[in-house]
Amino acid sequence: MSDKQTLYKVLVNGESCHGGRLRWSLPTPTADGGYTPGDWHRVTGPLKICQSGIHLTTAPYQSWWVWDAELYEAEAEGIAAWDGDKCV
Repeated sequence: MSDKQTLYKVLVNGESCHGGRLRWSLPTPTADGGYTPGDWHRVTGPLKICQSGIHLTTAPYQSWWVWDAELYEAEAEGIAAWDGDKCV
């Protein structure tokens, strides 16, 4: 898959909900009706699908959506691997 696809993160109450418990820095509203992006999160060490790293998807509604979820568009640098619609 291309690194240029739109990536998404599915969260519940601002936290990862498919493994891990990262509390994400979320976008904040601006006075003009827009949003300021949240802060970047970084991971050190080896990255491996379903084991370590930050995971994003191109298809959040296919298999990642859960009750009370929130959906955020995300950006990524240094994508290490793809597995179907998921990257790390």
